[in-house]
Amino acid sequence: MSNSFNISVKPEIAAAVVKIDANKAVIDNIHDVDLPAAKTVIDSNSTIITDIHDTDLPAAKTVIDSNSTIITDIHDTDLPGAVSKIDVIDGIVDSILLSSAYSTFVSDDLLSSMDIERVNTNGITYAKVKECIIGISGTYRVTFDMKTLNAIKDAYGQIYKSGVAEGTERMTAETSYQPFTEDIALVVGDLLQLYTKSEDVSNTCYIQNFRVHATSVNDAALVITD
Repeated sequence: MSNSFNISVKPEIAAAVVKIDANKAVIDNIHDVDLPAAKTVIDSNSTIITDIHDTDLPAAKTVIDSNSTIITDIHDTDLPGAVSKIDVIDGIVDSILLSSAYSTFVSDDLLSSMDIERVNTNGITYAKVKECIIGISGTYRVTFDMKTLNAIKDAYGQIYKSGVAEGTERMTAETSYQPFTEDIALVVGDLLQLYTKSEDVSNTCYIQNFRVHATSVNDAALVITD
């Protein structure tokens, strides 16, 4: 009985030994080849991760900080500036739309006044001291008062339209304010300006009461024949 059992199990043991040897070979291959290769990959990835941490992330943070600064500048400076310009443009457009229905003709009716006294100490060089923008096309009566500091030195004033001299150059040697009047045709968007200067650099020109006069008329239904 004993010998018969030993003979029947030996092939199974032998087969098991073969499987064990095969698994050992696989395990040895994993130990000798796969694990070192995996370690190499892990080490390589570790190097990449270290580079990302030490180099790429700080660089990305710098870019983000820079973009944040740009965005802040846009928010704090550019957008308010753009909104301001849009508001100005809207005002001009509104004036243009209004002018399509209205015009002005010369009269002594006061429309706008810029009465603060201004002083030009730039001597013989014309300098802008007053300015307004025209909202309705038509003809306007422009008045202003001017005087000189020194009675033997003349003071000069002239109306400008959008930076270009318009009308008559005015002059006075009086040390008390003298009135001047001029009628001028203007269109929507024109800059009505007053420039002044003196005879020489030792003198001073004074200006005040820069005023715009006219009567506005609705053009929607002007009577031609009653």
